[in-house]
Formats: sequence, structure tokens, C-alpha cells
Amino acid sequence: MKFAKIIENSNGKVTVELLKNEDCFTCKLCSPDEKKIKLTFFDKSFQGKENDFLKIQDENSKSWLLALFLPALALILGVFLGEFFFNSQTKSLLFGLLNLLLSLLLLKILDFFIFKKPANYELIKNAN
Repeated sequence: MKFAKIIENSNGKVTVELLKNEDCFTCKLCSPDEKKIKLTFFDKSFQGKENDFLKIQDENSKSWLLALFLPALALILGVFLGEFFFNSQTKSLLFGLLNLLLSLLLLKILDFFIFKKPANYELIKNAN
């Protein structure tokens, strides 16, 4: 969970500045000595004003694990299955590469439909 201050809200384009907390020393989004991190998202129905604060909950913080291990697992599994079915190193390698391409296509589809969903956010303080 992160906290952010709204810098700009115009025509549904919201720019926020992340505020540092104890997670900044474990998260790889920014280094602890980095001064300001700005994020932009689009939401036409957003009601926050400049200098308001947001609580941001990122539901997809572990999605990088899937993006890293799925293609590698598909390649290895494809090579083993190709060797089992075809009894040829060339065909098993091609089968492994085909599985790799299919897993990358699956990740692209997941990225479009699932991972691009915006983080949940909640307005926690209104400016006067």
C-alpha cells in the first residue's frame, strides 16, 4: 500500500506524487534516495483536487513473477514434451520454442485484460 499526493487533475488525467514510507526500502519501484516519483492515471470520474491525498493498493504487485517464470517453464516443459513425443532433439527444441511463443502470447493477452487494470485507490483527505 502506498500513499500519494495529487499534483494535477485535469480532464480525467490525474498525476500523483508517491510519498515515502517504510516500504520504500523494500520496494524496487524507486531507490530510497530518489526524491520524487510521479505516476499518471486516467479516470474521468475522479473527484480529487490538487493537494488531496490518496491511498493506493496495487493488486498486481506479484504479476512480475508470472511474467518471468511462465515463459521459462513453457520452454523447458516444451523441450521435455517434444523429446518424449518426437524422440528428436531438433523437433523437441522447435516444440519448446513454440511453447515459448505461445506463453509470450498468453502473457500479452493477460497483460491486456488483467494486468492493465488500474490500482485501487481511495481518497483519504480533501484539501481545504
